[in-house]
Amino acid sequence: MTEVPVPAIERSLYPMPALVARSVRELARTQRWSEEGLDRATLAQIPDPSGAAVLVPLRRRRHQDILLVLGASGGAAESSRIRLTVAAETTDLEGLADRARAAGGHTAGGSLATPWNTLDLVTTDPDADTVGFTQRLTADRRDPAFARRLVAVRGGMASG
Repeated sequence: MTEVPVPAIERSLYPMPALVARSVRELARTQRWSEEGLDRATLAQIPDPSGAAVLVPLRRRRHQDILLVLGASGGAAESSRIRLTVAAETTDLEGLADRARAAGGHTAGGSLATPWNTLDLVTTDPDADTVGFTQRLTADRRDPAFARRLVAVRGGMASG
């Protein structure tokens, strides 16, 4: 039998067209389990304005990222612990929320700005499956302190 070499885990952060996001109650516990049990590497621990980790991107191979999110916000999303999140780029998220509701789905009150400078919309279909849409906040709505926190995180990644 021929052994297939296992590539090293690429640790750079890059935009993903889609990824799985998991809402978790205890980031450290799920992060440890993912590393030790699933051979995933932690790419970073992304803090909120208070400095507490709220996002942990994990990777096993390129484009196999899972994003751990501390305690999801927004009503219906809480019923689903795993959701597919797709890049919404320039989509009108409020219009998308209106169309999703009109077609029989649910949204948790429309799009919400996050501490990590995105605008996110979580939709739940009539079967209670959840799909999220995310896009960068416009420059006028971004928290400049987040960029400084991310630079610190990236600096820690380079030295770690």
